Amino acid sequence: MLNQFQNNEVSDWITANLSLSREITTPFDAILKKIMREKKMTKNQLSDIANISIRSIERYLMVRHDDFDDFMPSMKNIVAISVVCNLDILMVESLLDSLYVKFNKRKKRDRIYCWIIENHSGKSIPECNKIMRDLGLEYKHLLTEIR
Repeated sequence: MLNQFQNNEVSDWITANLSLSREITTPFDAILKKIMREKKMTKNQLSDIANISIRSIERYLMVRHDDFDDFMPSMKNIVAISVVCNLDILMVESLLDSLYVKFNKRKKRDRIYCWIIENHSGKSIPECNKIMRDLGLEYKHLLTEIR
């Protein structure tokens, strides 16, 4: 059990380190904007090829650390963006790091996502979904195809 002094000390340490980690981690929106700039891709183009609503893309371009509770990009949408933008696994992990999430390599879904990124980046969402269905991935984990 922590006494009041220790509790305040720990709380101050957590606050200071949280602040520092936010400063040294490039925000998700900045990484996504850079990827889109390098790929010469508009938000409408990204929405079309990743099969993600334009509203979601617009929200992703505004996601900041403090907004995570309000709107967190889903793992499958991050993977969809990664695949259509032909990103390598290290770049995808940077995107995930910016959201303080990571692949759970003990989950079949995440193993398949990693394999798709490593072996099928640059393919279309329907092509990737077919491969993932063939590998037995549940429908709910397929990359977004809603319009």
